[in-house]
Amino acid sequence: MKMSFLKLICILLCLCTITFILCACHNESDEDILKTGHYFISSNEDYGFGTTPCIYINTTENTFDISRGTLYSYAEIGNFEIDNNALTATTQNTTFTFTIKDSNTLILVENHEFFELPENATFIYSEDMR
Repeated sequence: MKMSFLKLICILLCLCTITFILCACHNESDEDILKTGHYFISSNEDYGFGTTPCIYINTTENTFDISRGTLYSYAEIGNFEIDNNALTATTQNTTFTFTIKDSNTLILVENHEFFELPENATFIYSEDMR
């Protein structure tokens, strides 16, 4: 009886250890790295209501769009990939490269002068539409 109880305890400990190791090896998904939603440019310039450049990121579908503001009818739409802390967004017309500072902040590294955005423009996640 004692021997089978000890075997059962050993098996349970092994299963717990394996489960712990597998949970520790969890890879972050794009949803863990960034939030789905709008990221607005943060700058000293006063763009005005609805004309603040913004990006919309959908982490479930890996899609994005970038526009000069929520009131503009034109936006570049495409897909993105994340490699380490770099987000590369590709549209039919251009490619944007961002550094992911944290889950709330993107820094534009390369935009091929598409929207005449300032160098190293910082985009901050916002739950509010501007």
